[in-house]
Amino acid sequence: MDVSMVICLLVLGAVAGFAAGLLGIGGGMLLVPLLTMLFSWQGMPPELVVHAAIATSMTSILFTSISSVRAHQQRGTIKWNIVWAMAPGIGFLSGLVGAGGGFLSVPFMVWCNVALHNAVSTSAALGFPIALANSVGYVVSGLNEGATRPGMLGYIYWPALLALVCTSVLTAPLGARMAHRLPVQTLKRVFACLLFALAAYMLFKAWQTFAAQ
Repeated sequence: MDVSMVICLLVLGAVAGFAAGLLGIGGGMLLVPLLTMLFSWQGMPPELVVHAAIATSMTSILFTSISSVRAHQQRGTIKWNIVWAMAPGIGFLSGLVGAGGGFLSVPFMVWCNVALHNAVSTSAALGFPIALANSVGYVVSGLNEGATRPGMLGYIYWPALLALVCTSVLTAPLGARMAHRLPVQTLKRVFACLLFALAAYMLFKAWQTFAAQ
């Protein structure tokens, strides 16, 4: 990787880590589209780009979630009973898109009358088992395809993973601390804005695909 690529990944990791701590999301919904662009820019084979972006994003969540969970656990706001109940069932969809599941679990828990700060903290804890299971899956499923590409461990592009994790594990606790300082209404608005932005991006990509046909 060249210097510009490393800088982009470090910045991206910092933003994703802060968002993970602040909102209880894994950060994958931010990482996957941008990693797809960066990997394409670096000349990665088109047949590997999307898989590599999803797998690398998911594995980065494994490390980011540990950092985020430690910060939330210090405040005692993680509902571990909810973690054990939910972890087996939201992992499949998360694995498909390379996200930690917070974009689903936080709204669901709030709908179930879990306080927002508890929902964010609990969602952060949910990210670890989801990321672990899916990371192993992407390594195993991509062993043949990734073997021909330097830097690939299965579908995981580990040089990019290292750059992302270097900053994400540092900024995740900062986001967690900010989450507990912000008023609930402000946190709700931030989360809503992120969801709207992601929805707009998905609609734009769908329109691009439709227009290209």
